Formats: sequence, C-alpha cells, structure tokens
Amino acid sequence: SGGSGGSGGGGSGGGGTQGCVAGPPATVVANLRSVSQLAVDDHWVYYIDEGPTSLWRTAKDGSGTPERVAFLGTFNDDVYAWDYAVDASTIYVMHYGRAGMTLSPGSVDYYDKSLALVRHVDAAPAPGDCHTPLLKNITVAGGDLYWLQSNGTRAATCPNAPDEIRRVPAGSSRVDAITAGSDKGGVTGIFADGAHVFWSDADGISRIGRAGGAREIIAPGYGARMASDGNNLFVEATSGSVERIAAPNVYATIYDHPFADMENDGAHLYVATGSVKGGGAVLRMNGDGSGMATLAAVNAFTLAVDDSSVYFAEDTVIEKTCK
Repeated sequence: SGGSGGSGGGGSGGGGTQGCVAGPPATVVANLRSVSQLAVDDHWVYYIDEGPTSLWRTAKDGSGTPERVAFLGTFNDDVYAWDYAVDASTIYVMHYGRAGMTLSPGSVDYYDKSLALVRHVDAAPAPGDCHTPLLKNITVAGGDLYWLQSNGTRAATCPNAPDEIRRVPAGSSRVDAITAGSDKGGVTGIFADGAHVFWSDADGISRIGRAGGAREIIAPGYGARMASDGNNLFVEATSGSVERIAAPNVYATIYDHPFADMENDGAHLYVATGSVKGGGAVLRMNGDGSGMATLAAVNAFTLAVDDSSVYFAEDTVIEKTCK
C-alpha cells in the first residue's frame, strides 16, 4: 500500500504545480536504489528508497536536490513494513516497531511541510493486554489518521489476536479502536474516504464508518491496493485483477490482469502494470475499464497523479508524463 497522495502546500524550495508539456516521459530524479510508494502534493514527489530505507521528497519539476524526510529502518533492524501518507498540511510517517527476539510497538510521526516534527503518536496495548501493536499500513482522510496494527506476541500463553484498525482524530494524539479484522486471516489493505474506512481481509472487502460502527462486507476480494473516484471503490481482487465496487454487492472486474499499483483522479483510473518479468506499462482508463490508453511503456511498479501529470517509478528512476 502506497503513501496516500493529496494536493497540499509544499515546503520551501519545491517546484510548484505546473502544466504538463506534451512529449516523452521526463525524468524527475534518477540514480536511486529501489523506489517504491510514490505520492505527490503541490510541490513535491515523495518516495521510499533503499540504502538505508527512508522516505524522501524531491521537487516535481526536477530541480534541486532530494531531501530525506525520515529514516524508516530495514529488515536488519527487525522492521518488516513501512508506510506514509501526505495531505495538504502534513506528512505522516509510520514506524512499524521492532519484531526481533523481543517486540516493541510502532508509532507515527507527523511532520509539517518544512519537515518540522509536530506530533508523535505511539501505538500501545490496553492495560493488561499481552500483545504488542506493530503497524503495517496507514491512511489519512480529513486529517484523521487510520492505522492497521498487527497484535504480536512472543509469550506462549498469549493467544493469537486479529489485526485491528485504529484512528487518531485530526488535531489529537488520542488513539481510538475502530474495528478488528477477520480471525481467518490478516488485513491486507486499508483505505479511507469522506465517509468510510475500507479494508480487505479473509472475509472480503469491508467498510465501516469513519468513527466506527458496524462492519459491512461489500464484495469478495483479498488484495492490498485500493483507490476511489468518490463514487466507486477500486480494489485488488483475490486474483490480482482490478475490481470496481459501485455499491454493496455490486461489483465487476474492469481490468483482468495482474497490476502493481493504481490511483484515481476522479475522472480516470491510472494503473501501473510492472512485473518482475518486465513488459509493464502505465495505463489510463475510464472507471468501467473502457477507453484504455498506454501513457508510458515502462515497467513501473508505483505511480501517483496530480492535476496534469502522472508520476511513476521504474526501479531507479522517477519520471512523469502528461495525463
């Protein structure tokens, strides 16, 4: 699950939003190590890169020098997941925790666009709970932060517990329990819009109100990636294809092929089809899968969109092309 892109103000030194110039893809930044999880705001492209694994940003117009936002840790540090989100004012950086011989809980740091740390929120078990919350993914809507936590333990007497979704309300450090996932298998994806939080687990694609409530299973599926146009939810089906959910139990496959990432700008769905075998592309299509066009014949694994451009990464290079 990539960082949640949003249009917002950037910090000093970034290149502002500009109209797209038609032509072949333009390089934004090159000579990286292994890029994943793109997001954009008005000024910056954000990305995760290895060596050591960190969140970076670079100006969207390709000017200047990339800036490290935060160090995320590596597998050698007993860190097994990393994620972030961006909105108009804030960069939210998830720290998984540690899962070595002993466990330590995860946390989220909030940075403003000048990269000043403005809030730190720790995940913590309830009093007397033998589990340690490790963070797997985050998503943000309306300033509310939602995280997906795995309840780990190294104690033989501590029972298994399902994954949980928790909320940190906008402007607060309070952590609210929202819901638990299936006891048949872990949660693999989380997404939030103006009204609901969505997730995928062994029971299917589900939603719940942003402040909690009753769980509603809206379609089958067990995948990690989700996007929305405001009316339809686009999800990764169990098969790896793209499924559109128009209403509870009203769903259809619109792209029947494996893919790596997707974003929606309210008008079109953009899909990156990179694979280890190569031959991927960046595609644009309508919400029903019609009108598909290839925007770039590159083996991209992650993408993000703004008002005029699509940004995508192929291994060590981030490029952009017109929408």
